[in-house]
Amino acid sequence: NEDLKRQKDALERELKNLVGRIEAVKKWEGTDFVLLNPTHYTVGVKREGDSFRLTQSAEWASAEDVRGACRNWHIPRIPDDPAYTRNLASSVKPGEVIPDQYVKFIKDEIWGHHQYAPFAPEMPEQELQLVTFRELKSYDMKLGLYVDADAEGLSYFTLQEDPVRVAWNEIQPGSARRGDVQDVLRNMTSVDFLEYCLLRVAQKLGTVEDELSHIRPRLLVKVDLEIPDDHLRFYEKIDQQLEAQGRTPEVEYASGTLGVLAYFFNSVNRASIPGRRLQLRREMLATDPHRRVRHLSRYVEDEVLARLSQLNIQSITEKDRELLASISSDELDQSLELASSNDATHLLRVIVKDSKNSGDYHLSVRLYREDGKGIWTDEGDRVMTTPGVASQYHTASGHLGLVYLKKDTFEEFTGTENPVLIEELKHRSAKERYSHLVYVESSPEAVRDHLLNDLEHRTLFSHKVHTSPVNNIESVQFIESIDDVPTEFMLRYLSCQIVEELLPHAGTVVETNGKSATVRLGKNLNVNPGDLLRVMRMVSQPDSLSGADFKNDRSAGLMSSGEYLLPTGLVVSKVDSREATVAVSPTNFEDVWPDNVALKKDDLVITKISDTPIVSIEQFRINPIGPNVKRWFRTKNSLHMKEYETRTINTGKDLMNRIQSSLASLNIPIISSKNNSSQRSSENKNEATHRIHGSIGISESTNVTSGKLLPIYSIEVIITSNKTNEVLKQFHFEIDDIFNPSR
Repeated sequence: NEDLKRQKDALERELKNLVGRIEAVKKWEGTDFVLLNPTHYTVGVKREGDSFRLTQSAEWASAEDVRGACRNWHIPRIPDDPAYTRNLASSVKPGEVIPDQYVKFIKDEIWGHHQYAPFAPEMPEQELQLVTFRELKSYDMKLGLYVDADAEGLSYFTLQEDPVRVAWNEIQPGSARRGDVQDVLRNMTSVDFLEYCLLRVAQKLGTVEDELSHIRPRLLVKVDLEIPDDHLRFYEKIDQQLEAQGRTPEVEYASGTLGVLAYFFNSVNRASIPGRRLQLRREMLATDPHRRVRHLSRYVEDEVLARLSQLNIQSITEKDRELLASISSDELDQSLELASSNDATHLLRVIVKDSKNSGDYHLSVRLYREDGKGIWTDEGDRVMTTPGVASQYHTASGHLGLVYLKKDTFEEFTGTENPVLIEELKHRSAKERYSHLVYVESSPEAVRDHLLNDLEHRTLFSHKVHTSPVNNIESVQFIESIDDVPTEFMLRYLSCQIVEELLPHAGTVVETNGKSATVRLGKNLNVNPGDLLRVMRMVSQPDSLSGADFKNDRSAGLMSSGEYLLPTGLVVSKVDSREATVAVSPTNFEDVWPDNVALKKDDLVITKISDTPIVSIEQFRINPIGPNVKRWFRTKNSLHMKEYETRTINTGKDLMNRIQSSLASLNIPIISSKNNSSQRSSENKNEATHRIHGSIGISESTNVTSGKLLPIYSIEVIITSNKTNEVLKQFHFEIDDIFNPSR
């Protein structure tokens, strides 16, 4: 009985203490905001007109109770200078008006009319206008919310505290454009989507117009990386199979690349779904493209925090950046709980995914209040403004053809770049002594029937069109397949076909007519009505795809200083075999800056957007010698067979080295592999976006003359996507001995 009495008394004391704590906390419910001392003080403040009243004060354990209750009530909590909160609590009693010496800090730093963009947060999206342009000196693309413009220049709001004024003579002509938000995101292909999102966040964090004042926003920035659902479903399926076998999931990690076989053979403890998700994440991020996305997600977080600080927006982030998540309501709840525990007023959740269309990666950006109410959301692909992304191209207009020239006019013909980017494969034969492999820009029909007019043509790696007099030309033979390509031009042809597959294609504007234009394109470029094309303007004339003068801050020289992308997208309205008609949208600056022409003749039109390719070059696989060639070797000394096997290997190495050197001269990033494909390092495979491989052997059609073997090599060159393992292009051809002069 005594024990029960003591337990009852203790329970009554605990209950009385709990009721007292609840009653004390309830007094804080009407507080406008709470000042937090990181150690042991909490002060409640309520606004009354232009003055502020201290409503409640708590210390130690009571302060912790108050913080927890205020989080549940979503009362703003301001982590502040410990000395300020402590002095306020010791100098002002509950119920008293806060003296002026303390109010100044509150008005300056905590409570007031906060505006981070010169636009009301409730302004509808359709009333906002974005402006974008490229700086004349730096070539950097600028984006902002449009303020106004006149004959001298324009004003716009970017990620700074005040609007920026820029004169027209500081902008690249043709690069300035403004439009509503959706028009910009749809047509301005150079827009930095992340920068646009942060502009909208700055707008939405401002004080609503009908509110006289507001608590200063404090943002928790949480950047996640989405784990693909198919990976999770794969592991869930394994769970179901193993549980059907009566095996309970363990929380230990499996070893090995993915550990899948280990699960079935019971060689190690298998992992539960959460454990395998962590293991999967580590392995997934070690492969392309997920490793790239992981690194980019870290840059996104740093960039968001840096840009928010430019606007003087308080922002914090979780310490463990390795915590990655998939999109689900549970994850959102956890993020909101994290924001609340960090005393944030808002949550900015950014999810980085693989690119869905043609950007460098995909962003999902969502802004929430601490109570979970969504304020703004958008998502889209980001084409980064970092060097080397989506800025290399290959001009693909015209039709490949061999132009045969008269002997005395051969030197006058521009058939290669100057200096030559890619040499011919071997010495010329008599037949090809006065010929060049070029893109013929003249109409194929007119050339095939009878060449009556001067011939328009381009070299393989230049956008510049040349004209040659008809009297200088003997004949033109179009290339329909690789079988039509002479051995001399095989290396130039292969290099041309490889870059045509890897790089964005460029056509040329041949005519403009107000709101429409005609673009000359190459054949089979998969351009359809409704497609969006990019525009590149040449301000100088770099002669070829390799360029002559690159900006120092452009990695790998992928964007020449003599060219720049325009922000205006072109929508294809009609396509025929050689040309396309495109709709040209206005710049909306025609009335104040007539020199800002959206599109003009000789502008380049990029027909697709892609990431910068990184190519892994592999040595040829050696094919076994066929029965006919073996039969010949049986009648000869066995040393002959060894000699020609060695010669085949050397020919394969030489050809792949020449392909590698050719692509390097065209500024294609290369990862070379000295080993064969079965021994290729995983590092090369992971970093490369494409690989070039193939095989070489002695052809069955090899010539045997007077007991001597005159080898003809059978060669296959393959371009494969590392992401999908899809064979993108495949070439099969035969060439004779490239180490000896042509016969």
